[in-house]
Amino acid sequence: MDIIERIFNLMNENNWSTYELSLHSNLTQSTISSMFRRKSDPTLSTLIKICNAFNITLSEFFSDSNIRNNNYVIEQFNKLNPQDKELILYLINKLK
Repeated sequence: MDIIERIFNLMNENNWSTYELSLHSNLTQSTISSMFRRKSDPTLSTLIKICNAFNITLSEFFSDSNIRNNNYVIEQFNKLNPQDKELILYLINKLK
């Protein structure tokens, strides 16, 4: 897993810009910019600040992202009304 890609994905999930990440993590924009330009790797303390900003643990940060994605899909599916759920299940069965 690529750490920078993981941070970028978390930012996308939260609709955050690098500016918003810097505000929530108390990191400078230059620190974040250097990470994204791959001029420096994030230190452990930087990763902890980023995790705190996203309200996740380091363990969750490094967990399998497929599990997170599956949980997200299940959460979204559960929000649907019964007719939409039925339609989604119908479409999934058609893909088999």
